[in-house]
Order: sequence, then structure tokens, then C-alpha cells
Amino acid sequence: RDQPVHADPESPVRAARLADDLARVLAELPPKCRQAFVLNRIEGWTQAEVATCMGLSKNMIERYVMRAIQHVQERLREHNP
Repeated sequence: RDQPVHADPESPVRAARLADDLARVLAELPPKCRQAFVLNRIEGWTQAEVATCMGLSKNMIERYVMRAIQHVQERLREHNP
């Protein structure tokens, strides 16, 4: 069973900072790469749905999403505990 963790008063501050940093990092990506990532990883669309919506191949969407993930991981390393 999940036990409640002691409340961390800094948690909302860290979450807000992470959200701001994620928005900034995503803004650094080319528009199509950012759109593919947001639709697939944030909105929960399948890669096939994103491909259809954007008029691109599923393979291209996969490349865009992987590129975005690498970019986000590299740029947000400081947020890892």
C-alpha cells in the first residue's frame, strides 16, 4: 500500500519550476518536433494519430519524439534527484 509521504513544503515550488523549465526547453525545439512530442507524450495520442494529424509518416513522428525526449532529458538533467 502507498503510504503518504511527509509533506515537502518545497514540492509545489519545485513542480512549478519544473513545469516552467519544461515549457522553456520545449520552446527550443523546432515547431513540428515540439508538436509531435506534445501530442504523443503529453496529450497521449498514438504516433499514428499524430502522423495523421500532422500529415507526416509515423516514422517521422517517431524520430521527432525521440529527438524531443533526448533534448528534454539533456536540458532538464538538473531536476533529477
